[in-house]
Amino acid sequence: MAIGEIIMFGDNVGVIFDGEAPELAVTIVSNIEAGTTPVSALPAPVDSYAPSVSPPQPEMTQVPPQTQGEAEPGLEEAPAKKPVNTWLLAGCGCLVVILLLLIALFIFIDQPWNPGGGLYCKTPFDILFRALGYCP
Repeated sequence: MAIGEIIMFGDNVGVIFDGEAPELAVTIVSNIEAGTTPVSALPAPVDSYAPSVSPPQPEMTQVPPQTQGEAEPGLEEAPAKKPVNTWLLAGCGCLVVILLLLIALFIFIDQPWNPGGGLYCKTPFDILFRALGYCP
């Protein structure tokens, strides 16, 4: 690739190669004798890691296990609790939500703040309350 060469990627996109001309003297091999070339000395081997000695630990004495009769009378094991069934809790929560919605519906239909009465005999609630005998 020559300096200043244009590379086209399609009709509208192009790249121009730009650079510096290489120096020819840098790439020529010279005659150097092996004896005059500086050679670095091999590095001295590094000492391997020696772990430090820790102070001795005090000896542990083993206590014989206690039997049922030797246990302290104040300490009793509590029975393991049974986990609460999450489906039971979810079902109870759904029943509470349905109950709250029914109470809100009753208050909306009854409308105690309305002096003319509730919505018992007005559409669409009249269908249900006529069947129950509340509407004339």
